[in-house]
Amino acid sequence: MANKQNCYCIVLSADSAYLPYAAVLIASILRQAAGSDSAPRLPFVFHILTDSASAGLLAEGSGSAESQHFTAFCEAAERIYPCVVVLHAMHEEDFASIPYFSNHKNHASSYRLRLSSVIPSGTQRVLYLDSDMLACADVRELFALDLGENIAGVVTDPKAYSPTFAPKKGKKSLTIPNYRNFNSGLLLLDYPRYCEANIEEQCFAFLARYKTAFHDQEALNATLMGKVRYLPFAWNCIYLAPTLSAKGAQMVFAPDSADSQSFAHTFKREKWLCNLTRAEYETALESPKIIHYCNHKPWKSRFFYADDVGQPIVPQQRELWWEAAAQTPVYGAIVQQNNSFDVEALDRLNALAHALNIMQVRIDRLRAPSRTLSQLWKKLRFWK
Repeated sequence: MANKQNCYCIVLSADSAYLPYAAVLIASILRQAAGSDSAPRLPFVFHILTDSASAGLLAEGSGSAESQHFTAFCEAAERIYPCVVVLHAMHEEDFASIPYFSNHKNHASSYRLRLSSVIPSGTQRVLYLDSDMLACADVRELFALDLGENIAGVVTDPKAYSPTFAPKKGKKSLTIPNYRNFNSGLLLLDYPRYCEANIEEQCFAFLARYKTAFHDQEALNATLMGKVRYLPFAWNCIYLAPTLSAKGAQMVFAPDSADSQSFAHTFKREKWLCNLTRAEYETALESPKIIHYCNHKPWKSRFFYADDVGQPIVPQQRELWWEAAAQTPVYGAIVQQNNSFDVEALDRLNALAHALNIMQVRIDRLRAPSRTLSQLWKKLRFWK
């Protein structure tokens, strides 16, 4: 299905602190499009979902440095490729029933569940992207894909999750047969079908009823399952090697004969089940179209992520992100300032302290049996 609308509609979520990284993604999308003539030269419209405090800070006329940076970036971005960047203030109370994800202080990761509140009716295709991504190919290709009767185009999550959800009340769990979970960092939506199926309300109903760990992602999986087309892993490429090496885990790939549209793992006791065949995974890593830095953020210092002996766990393709950041107007200089020598030195000291603590725990465990024997011997000598 060709893109029948007059723009490429992309939705991101970012508060004021995360906006510089969203800007790197936006700039990478624009540069890839500017360097290709394989798609109609329609403008991009980037809808950024943010919290009300960030929206006020970034609003034109607020007088803040953040507002000046944002305005300057928007003007420079339009010179790369025709585009408009629009901020939308989301209401936190609309997401009060959803727990915060990880150590987040707002519901930015769940804002995608209300994207229909900002997207104009009549829009045919909507592409949602997480802000910790980098475009290595022209995303306009996605807008021309045929989704058939499906509501969304998605990319499988590399790690397979159990298809059973425990209820918040009562004892009846939900088990989804043939469950092949996808990563919600990329959602290519057939917008009319998405609205007609009332997916957003279904997601909130699911979250009210069941316990979740990855709240919005699991809700989207449950409500869209069976209504999605799986896209190549290269479109949401997640590098796993550093994470798995740190955990000492072995990846169990899908069998080579697996059908990419219907394959689902039978859950057993394997350490780490992968939804992809080895060939699918390795091919995507060689030629990624969109890199998703969901495990290790490239803008963190090299020692922010460290192993048990204090050695850095460096995200693969970290330098590629920094090359893109250097070409990003306004915000490229800002992220560079945030990655100072002082920050890296402090992270290195924290990594060493963490390694020493782990070493002390191991030493204490080794000493524990001898302490027990020593205390027993003292008791025996006392009773003599």
